Amino acid sequence: MFLLIITLISCTLFQEVRAMQQTQEHVRFDVILKSSASGKDPTLDNIEEFFPESEHIEICRLWFKQQGVAVYATDFGLSGETSQAIFEKIFKVKLIPSKSGGEGNGWIVEGTLQVPPSIADYIDQVTLTVLPELF
Repeated sequence: MFLLIITLISCTLFQEVRAMQQTQEHVRFDVILKSSASGKDPTLDNIEEFFPESEHIEICRLWFKQQGVAVYATDFGLSGETSQAIFEKIFKVKLIPSKSGGEGNGWIVEGTLQVPPSIADYIDQVTLTVLPELF
């Protein structure tokens, strides 16, 4: 009986977490910054060449923060989270909620992401963060 109750609670919590993920309150995304190795194939021998300049990370981090994005430095760039409206304004796209997950984080991107000119020289790639599947 105890196991049945725990299983039911677990299933309910799983459904609530999935529902929260699908509310589309936030857009999560990753930014890969350019480095001296941009355009090369990464290997174990050259991986450190792919780390961007710390100054470039800080420039971009501050820029995103000024736009209202919660942003954190990573080894290869930045990880950010913001509202749908701010993301659409920054990257000049339309996001459409997708219950099936879409391209990432429950969103389908309509249009092509446009990196703002003031940080374009530092940015190599922007992708929506795909949330892990919860089992």
